[in-house]
Amino acid sequence: SMTSRGGFFIMKIGLPAALLYHSYGPFVEAFLSELPVEIVVSGRTDREILDRGTSVCVDDACLPVKVFAGHVESLREKCDRIAVPRIMSCEYGESLCPKLNGLPEIIGGNDLIFTDRIDLRNKKTLLKSLSRPCRELSVKYRDVSRAVERGMEAWKKRVPGFCQTEFPRRIFLAGHSYNIRDPFVNMDLLNKLNGRNIGVITEEAVDRIYKEPFVRNLMKKPFWHNFTALYGAALYLQQQKMIDGIICLSSFSCGTDSFTMEMIRNASHLPVLILKIDEMTAEAGFDTRLEAFCDVILSDGCDGSGRKKYHE
Repeated sequence: SMTSRGGFFIMKIGLPAALLYHSYGPFVEAFLSELPVEIVVSGRTDREILDRGTSVCVDDACLPVKVFAGHVESLREKCDRIAVPRIMSCEYGESLCPKLNGLPEIIGGNDLIFTDRIDLRNKKTLLKSLSRPCRELSVKYRDVSRAVERGMEAWKKRVPGFCQTEFPRRIFLAGHSYNIRDPFVNMDLLNKLNGRNIGVITEEAVDRIYKEPFVRNLMKKPFWHNFTALYGAALYLQQQKMIDGIICLSSFSCGTDSFTMEMIRNASHLPVLILKIDEMTAEAGFDTRLEAFCDVILSDGCDGSGRKKYHE
C-alpha cells in the first residue's frame, strides 16, 4: 500500500479517529504532517465500525475501546502502520485510564507504531518517545523536534470544548471527549439538547485554574485526570450559576467514570441525569429519559428552596 513519490516509497500511517484523537487530534495531525509519511484518518464512527471493533475485542472492553478497535480495523487494509499511542499521563501529570496505558496490547498486531510510553507533561520524554518510532521512518531527531513544535502550536490553537452560553438554559455535559464528540456513540445528544433550546458546556471550556480549588478540599489528591477535569468543572459552573443541570455521559464498565459521576451527583444541588452507553443501548429508552430531564430543566421545577427536584 506504499505510494511512490519521486522514486521514494512513502509510508501510509493510519490515524484512528477515536479515543484521545478527539482531544489530541490537532497535535497528532500537525506532528505527522511534518514527517515524510502519508496520513490516512479513519472516517466517522458508524454501525459497521462498531461491529468490527466488537468482533475483535475481548468481551469486557468498554464501548470507546470497541469503537477504537473498529477504526483500527477499517484502516488496516489501506495503511502500512497504524498509530496506536500509549498515553501514560496527561499534561498535568495525572494518570489517564489503564486501558489507554495498555492500548497497543489490547489492539494487538505487528503493524502498530508510536506505541512507546508517552508522558505529555514532560517535553523531553515526549520527544524521546516520539523520536524512536520516527527512526523506523528514517526521520532525524532534529526533524522530529521541529514536528513536535508544530504539533504544540496546533494544539494551542485548538477549539477548547463546547461553551454554548447563548442558550437560555444550559447543562454541563460531563464525560470523556471521545463520548461527547462522537455523535454515533452518544446518539446525537448535542443536537437533541440544542433542538430543545438547551446549550451545552463541557469541561474543556473551563480553565484548569478554576477547577483546582474544588479538588483541593478533598481527602486526597485525585489520581485520575478525568476526576479533576469533570468534578472541578461541575462545581465551578454550578457556583458561577452558569448551568441549570448536569448530564453525566458515561460508558458501561468505566471504572474511573462510575466514581467521578457519583461524586458529582452527591456534590450538586442541580438536577443530574446519568446516561450510560454501550453497544446495546436502545435509542428509544435513551431519548425518553433525556426528554424527561429536559422537561425539568425547562420547567424550573423548584421546591421553594431554589433547589430543583430531580433524582434519577
